[in-house]
Amino acid sequence: MSNYLRVMAQDLAERVRQALVNLNAIGRETAIYVWPREDRVVCLVDPIGILNIDRLLSDRAHHHIQSACQGRRVVFTNHRGAFIQVAYHSEPHIELGARPIDWTQQPSLLHVPIGQTKKGPLWLALSEMDAVLIGGARRMGKTRLIHSWIRALQRGQQARLLLWDGKNNLEFGRYAGGPNTLVAAELGEALKQVVSEVANREVAFKALHVTSLKKHNSRSSAPMPCIALIIDEAAFIPKEVVPVIVDLVARCGAFGIHPVLATQRPDADVLNGILRANLTTRIAPPVPSRFDSQIILGRSGAEKLVKTPGRLLIAWHARLIEAQAFTIELGEGSALSNSEQQPVINTLSADERRLVSTSIQHCQGFFKIKELSELTGVSHKAIGDLAKRWELIGWLTPVLRTDEGRPFGRKVTDTLCQLIGLSGLVDQGNQVD
Repeated sequence: MSNYLRVMAQDLAERVRQALVNLNAIGRETAIYVWPREDRVVCLVDPIGILNIDRLLSDRAHHHIQSACQGRRVVFTNHRGAFIQVAYHSEPHIELGARPIDWTQQPSLLHVPIGQTKKGPLWLALSEMDAVLIGGARRMGKTRLIHSWIRALQRGQQARLLLWDGKNNLEFGRYAGGPNTLVAAELGEALKQVVSEVANREVAFKALHVTSLKKHNSRSSAPMPCIALIIDEAAFIPKEVVPVIVDLVARCGAFGIHPVLATQRPDADVLNGILRANLTTRIAPPVPSRFDSQIILGRSGAEKLVKTPGRLLIAWHARLIEAQAFTIELGEGSALSNSEQQPVINTLSADERRLVSTSIQHCQGFFKIKELSELTGVSHKAIGDLAKRWELIGWLTPVLRTDEGRPFGRKVTDTLCQLIGLSGLVDQGNQVD
């Protein structure tokens, strides 16, 4: 390691120490042990000198340290000691402005666009989101986001869509006759078809002794598609079909059926507590109050968003991500535009393919940065940057942890395996419970 990085590490550690002293989180004589790494410095706070651990690990302390370190990324870890990691270089600022969808960035034909984040474009697969609640005020981009999802799934033609908008098909009627798409006039009749499909899939799963659509399709000669059940204006759902929806949301993710419910009023009168609890992915545009944010996301935050149409927060895998939804042009018919018909482009370099293969063959499918660097010769920083980007677009899982909170690392997803022709090999690795 160069002397330049050692000097920078010492300087950043001193900035961290001074910020914590000013907040009265540690004593003035408290030692901070410095561990310079290739791309960051790790600061270990001497536990004897900690005056207030809650203050040290607070959002306020994080903000002060980030300001003292000139906007560099700061990560706190409280595991057998208080560790504070500071990146050597500031992260580039990405303006969250409205921009059209670039369909060539779609990772797979089952991914839908979320929007532009500060780390780049975010796309998520139906199976990753499982069951979705989108709630918020009028004219803040909720319905337009759903339109972009429908377009993405129609483009892929690998999922079946069942649509109902609660407005006599005023919004979704344009998609009637589209690929693999049913626009329901009566929600109750459409749900009967879904319930029948669930029963058929239960029989098929039992015959093959499998518990998920992914495992079924890997063993069966007759693979089944995912089904997206998209309901806009959930406030208009007939009361007699609410129990059916509650049941579908609670148990049908394993069968490849993924409900998406959107509403302006996600309160108890519209969505009961059991239903909301099972809608695992939550999306909120700007809302008037903290109370509204709590109802939609299960936490505050959406009330602080810039009141710009398309700005949103998504609560996904225990993370809260801010994004600006992409813009999309909506025609009157269901035909896809020329840009939407462009093929998905997923070109991996030789090094990227080698990293995926190595993670599967030697790391049980875990994308372990240190091990992969040693096995392939690719630098820690390059692999780390790649891991963050691939996690963002859904090619790697978020960091998995044990029940005790110990990190296992990210894991390669089926989508990434399919890109290099290794579909199904991830399942051979050990799963984290």
